[in-house]
Amino acid sequence: MGIKDIKSPNKEIYKKIKSMFENNIKENYGVLVEAEEFNTEELINEYHSLIEKWENIKDKANYIKAPCLLMKSKDYISKLIDDHINGKESIELYFSKEKDKSLFQKYIDVKNFNVSIDIINTIDNCILDTMKRKHFLIGEANIVMDEVEAFTIIDVNSGNIDYHNAEIKSLMEFNKLAAQRIFRLLKLRNTGGIIFIDFVDVENKQKQELLNFIMELSKTIII
Repeated sequence: MGIKDIKSPNKEIYKKIKSMFENNIKENYGVLVEAEEFNTEELINEYHSLIEKWENIKDKANYIKAPCLLMKSKDYISKLIDDHINGKESIELYFSKEKDKSLFQKYIDVKNFNVSIDIINTIDNCILDTMKRKHFLIGEANIVMDEVEAFTIIDVNSGNIDYHNAEIKSLMEFNKLAAQRIFRLLKLRNTGGIIFIDFVDVENKQKQELLNFIMELSKTIII
């Protein structure tokens, strides 16, 4: 492209660009626009910004000894701010690290933003809790989940649970409580494939009741 040249593959866009830049193109620079849709103000700002960056690179090249870094691309967070956040009137921002919050504060005015770090930490802790191997129910009673490539084995352990406390009156009630927790964990962990569950033994006449409870639970469980 030549000096002070204006080019575009679309004639209509070319006419529009020419009217914008014909008398404002800086010496030794041209304009090439390929996008069919663009914001006039943003295009002008980008034009001047690119020229400024190039001038800075040329200035550095005159006095910095090679090898050296003349320009560094924006990191992901800075680019994200420019592309999606700057110019927005309101937005909620969530950070997992304090340093990320500080980086955002360099580029934006956070006084009108809802900024939170604690909520991300809470989410991270919930994920870690969901994915652990052992999950306690009541006292020492627990569920142990072991996952391999082909299947998942879940062992329900009653421990020294008191079946006469306020929550659990029988082995059946304990198994039902364990089933509710298990299906919630399966949903959260997105567990698929073959699943074996070893419940606490109950009387033969109660096994069908437990099976029916599990079948209904599998249809209705929500997080």
